[in-house]
Amino acid sequence: MILPWVHTAKRSLGRCERMRAGSGRSRSPTCCHRYSLPKSPEVQLCDLFGNPRAAGTAIDNHVSYVVPTQGLAKLQAALGVQRMPMRTRGWKMHVREEETMGRPLWVVMVGVASLLGGSRSVCAAPPAVPHIDSVVMVHPQPQETAREVIWYDDFDGQPRQYTEAEGPAVPDQAFGGSGQSLLSHYGKGSRGVGNRKVFFGDSPTGRVVKPGESYQEIYWRIYVKHQHGWTGGGPAKLSRATSIVSGDWRQAMISHVWSSDDALTLDPASGVRGDRVVTTQYNDFDNLHWLGNRPPSQTKLFSPEESGRWVCVEAHAKLNTPGESDGVNQLWIDGRLEAERTGLDWRGSYTGHGINAVFLETYWNAGSPVSQSRWIDNFVISTNPIGPVVVPLNPVLIKTPYYGPGSQQAWQVEVSADDRGASVVWRSGSITAPDRVTVDAVTGRFVGTSAGKTRLDGGKVYFVRARQQSRSGEWSAWSAWHQPVRTQG
Repeated sequence: MILPWVHTAKRSLGRCERMRAGSGRSRSPTCCHRYSLPKSPEVQLCDLFGNPRAAGTAIDNHVSYVVPTQGLAKLQAALGVQRMPMRTRGWKMHVREEETMGRPLWVVMVGVASLLGGSRSVCAAPPAVPHIDSVVMVHPQPQETAREVIWYDDFDGQPRQYTEAEGPAVPDQAFGGSGQSLLSHYGKGSRGVGNRKVFFGDSPTGRVVKPGESYQEIYWRIYVKHQHGWTGGGPAKLSRATSIVSGDWRQAMISHVWSSDDALTLDPASGVRGDRVVTTQYNDFDNLHWLGNRPPSQTKLFSPEESGRWVCVEAHAKLNTPGESDGVNQLWIDGRLEAERTGLDWRGSYTGHGINAVFLETYWNAGSPVSQSRWIDNFVISTNPIGPVVVPLNPVLIKTPYYGPGSQQAWQVEVSADDRGASVVWRSGSITAPDRVTVDAVTGRFVGTSAGKTRLDGGKVYFVRARQQSRSGEWSAWSAWHQPVRTQG
């Protein structure tokens, strides 16, 4: 709804100038105006990003400011403006109503410069959308002792022995709020530092885990977190599974998990023709047959919006039956299948080696545009699907830090038995603790199929979403459903 223009009753003319829009079109001449506002009521405007304008500073010409519906009358009274039945001559303020995440806001285009006084905020943009950063896990995790697991590393305690290991495990970031994670650091312009290489099964080289086995199908999972405000899109490499066939690292196949702009993608490749390995060295791209890298994931893993939280990434590679084209490559992000390649001919009729290595990688081909970091945790390689971490029946959820105008007033969480929110089973009350909440009957209530219960059901996967409130009372939008967990049992 577009409201009529409103006319400023008090004004003092200043120097006029011609404003030009970004398109280069001229606007009508405007003048600067300053207002001597009454001390009461005290009013403060915020810009569209929710940043309050300091008392005594000028409102910019032709810039939009956000005012909640309940604050419009206070704004008009404080500025000494009145509604006019039609657009009039003079210096004006354009007001329109918009729906912003289900809440009506008045977007005010001020055609004057006005001095503001006082500190009471009658306007505030919503806070940034929060996420559940991580969840406190049970210890030990089932994968630590499961027979189907080839490799497990949570980067805590004594370091595991890799064939190659670059970059430290650090305590400042860890899934679940304690322990350590692998740091991958990118200095400005650098390709990054931080990797781990695991060799296993029938690998002819390296420090081999589970020697003598031959693996035709594997799954590998990590949790990855990019620094809040991550810049530059995807840094190319994240991980790969491969079949090493010689001491000089010639490869029969590679399952690349690489970036594609802000998204993640699979880029499978074969180094075999017929029954013969044709690669002559490691990463022999000229002799690889590329099997297709589209479509990428829907989740923009490397976008600023997804930065600052732990994300579960799991991949799957299954070799083709020799002589057939029935190989598979799959990618899950936060429990959702987001990329898949089927009908693959990974290895022709070659049977000399299976999948025998997984690498965690940092290499950014073009170099990072700024100095920034990411972290990797809870690394697992298995012959069976892995899924998310296992948590208690009353799990503790850890929220990302507050970003937005002012400070945090409260936050809320919902838990669902599906990834679309069709089966919500728990809703929190208004949480005033800074960043942690236990899912129980004290901090919230169990609803739907879990109504009347005091804990989540065992052995099930649940998803969460969150929102947060600023001190001025504005709520963020709800996050998407994310951070899947599996309960014990």
